[in-house]
Amino acid sequence: MKPVKKSLLVVASICCLITAGVTYALLSKVTETATNTFSSDRSISLKLREDKWDGFDFNESYPDGAIPGTVIDDKETNKEILGFNIAKNYHPGDAIPKNPIVMNTSDENEYVAIKVVYENSQGVPISKTEFENLYGKFQHLNSSYQNGMNNEFELVDTDEEFDLYIYKKVLNSNTTTPALFDRFVIKLDIEPDGNKLPSFNIKVKAYAVQETNVTIDKAKESLLNLAKKN
Repeated sequence: MKPVKKSLLVVASICCLITAGVTYALLSKVTETATNTFSSDRSISLKLREDKWDGFDFNESYPDGAIPGTVIDDKETNKEILGFNIAKNYHPGDAIPKNPIVMNTSDENEYVAIKVVYENSQGVPISKTEFENLYGKFQHLNSSYQNGMNNEFELVDTDEEFDLYIYKKVLNSNTTTPALFDRFVIKLDIEPDGNKLPSFNIKVKAYAVQETNVTIDKAKESLLNLAKKN
């Protein structure tokens, strides 16, 4: 009986060795890679002009290196009536022409906004209320628009740094907004700065975002973010 048991043990060991070496081959297949390319050459662009201030219209470019608003158009024949020249040596009560207008110069429709910064005689940004109390009032010639601004624009943000006005309509390709305001009227009782009248600055800048797939609320948010960063 003992030899029989020994033989069974040997067989069992061999079976274990054979089982350990078994592998399984599954049917398999891999497809080719599907490549889907997305690309676009779409872009948006815009221009800001104040032809009553410096004589430049949308058909003209500022000279290389020139800061917009700090030079006048040499081709302008009536330079004496430009806001730029009147503002250099103003009188109390003067109505100084200044008319910021935005043009969509791209093939895409846009939402646009204009930022206005009001700086005192030290070049420090102040609120519109304080600015008007010190120096004068904004006016729009066509109507007694609220706060002197064109009511086709909506004030979407105001603080001590700037005001942001968004154009209420979609600005289509190659079209312009109306002027945000037309002129700034100096106070008759403006306070002198020492022995002369004070200097101050009004700065304007325009922004645009795409209209396609964008709601007006999202546009306001995006334009405000642009204005805060730029």
